[in-house]
Amino acid sequence: MKKMIYLSLLLMLLLAPLSVALAEDEPPQPQIPADADQRVYLPVMMRQQSYTISGRITASNTALGNAIAAPETVLAGVTLRDSMGRTAVTDAYGRFTMTVREGDTVTPEKAGYYFYPTYVQVNANQNNANFTGFSPSADAAAPNAQVIPNSSFEVVPYYWNPISGNAAGFTPYYTNLKANTGLMSGFTGMQAGQYNSHESWSRWRTHEITIPTLATQADLNLFIWPQTAEMPFAAADAQVEKAAQPEPPAALIGMDTESPDVPTLGYDVQYVAVIDPITNEILSGGILYWQLRNDQAWLPIGPLSLLTFAGRTVKIEFGTVNDTDAYKSLAYFDDVTLDITEGAVTCTNILLNSDLETAPSAADWVYNLPQTVAPVWTSEFFWSPTHSLKTGIAAADPWYYSTTEAYQPFTIPATAIYARLRMLILPKSTSWWGWYSDQEALNLDPTKQALLSPQETNQVDSQYAHIAGPTGGEGMYLLFKYFGVDSAYWIAKSYNLLPLRGQTLSVQFGVGNVTNSWSKQVLYTDDVYLDVCTPTP
Repeated sequence: MKKMIYLSLLLMLLLAPLSVALAEDEPPQPQIPADADQRVYLPVMMRQQSYTISGRITASNTALGNAIAAPETVLAGVTLRDSMGRTAVTDAYGRFTMTVREGDTVTPEKAGYYFYPTYVQVNANQNNANFTGFSPSADAAAPNAQVIPNSSFEVVPYYWNPISGNAAGFTPYYTNLKANTGLMSGFTGMQAGQYNSHESWSRWRTHEITIPTLATQADLNLFIWPQTAEMPFAAADAQVEKAAQPEPPAALIGMDTESPDVPTLGYDVQYVAVIDPITNEILSGGILYWQLRNDQAWLPIGPLSLLTFAGRTVKIEFGTVNDTDAYKSLAYFDDVTLDITEGAVTCTNILLNSDLETAPSAADWVYNLPQTVAPVWTSEFFWSPTHSLKTGIAAADPWYYSTTEAYQPFTIPATAIYARLRMLILPKSTSWWGWYSDQEALNLDPTKQALLSPQETNQVDSQYAHIAGPTGGEGMYLLFKYFGVDSAYWIAKSYNLLPLRGQTLSVQFGVGNVTNSWSKQVLYTDDVYLDVCTPTP
């Protein structure tokens, strides 16, 4: 009996692997007869990609920035915050590094400052995530008087650079023959009896002077002792009749008085002008004083306000011009001072719906209608957070011969001491090539601007922005104009509009599609701000 039990157990052990193999060869049996292809789905856990970004944060050298790049000033103690609330802080050198999830944003924060750009979105490792901090109160300092060294010419030779270029041999010089205060003054021009065969520009220049963006006063004052034998200006009554005030030729604007190409005046004049610090060209609005006098006594000139040039670095030039006739003119200058005052200010953005997060309406972004292709509030592309303004025709849109425009009116207060327009744009194009004309430095003299037609009368595909009248339409000043540019990146733009203070105008974005269906142009615009600062009462 025991032998039979052992044989049965042995047989069971031998047959066990075979039964398993037979079971594996059978088709699986569904739990529900009608379901011949039932699947089981399990949750899958995926790890989100993370990236490391680093950068540097600097403070603008003057509040709200300069038109001319200023030396960097690092900004320590700035908190960088990502979408999850995690933070990093800039060190003593303004540097930071942090790890961020893909798609998250990083925003800088520091009391008393706002930053440009407002934030960055992280989709890759980045080592140049740089920000600039602006503080409306950064330059609210005490009055900064006597910014011109050796203002009375008493230290010889010190500071003043006698300009000899185009002076025809009559270079300015220090002298003790006349003085308003002290013993010395600066002479310009020609003495009686001197012979000149070429027109002479005899003048002095200051060093580079930055007029702060938040200046509430920038007054130039100086004294002049003028003399001329030019007729009829030598007559004593010429001053009363205003005959001694010739009109400066428009061609002088943009000219360096050292250049041999400077326009011939055909008369003598004593003058004061504001010039570019690099090219030495006379700036638009820069001729502050332009007269020919024969008082032969010390006269005050000023105050001559330089607030028009707030936010810019300039030089000041003054002197005497002699033509080639026998009647000589001269001027002694003394006590040249520039008093700059900065005070508390109130700054605000005067545009509505600047981030385009609300559908445009007649109260903010106005569409020039009727238009074959109207502007669109869209989420196709955006800078922040989810929408932008679309003008033109995208690659997937039907093509029409068209111009698409939208504008918003604004008024810069006459008391403004800062007015800067900034925006982010994304031009897209299906053209085979693209290039652009970008006039960053606006020529704000209407007499030198041709009206910019909203219908693109030059019949060229383009993406553009104008400063137009209060109801849009023909542009007065060109901000930028692209011709078929297809950009993969958002482009930041910034423009100084301070010379337009006191006026009601509009900022207008547009696109012209005038070629054919294979050439489609579109412009996405986001975060359009016009930051304006006025003195705080």
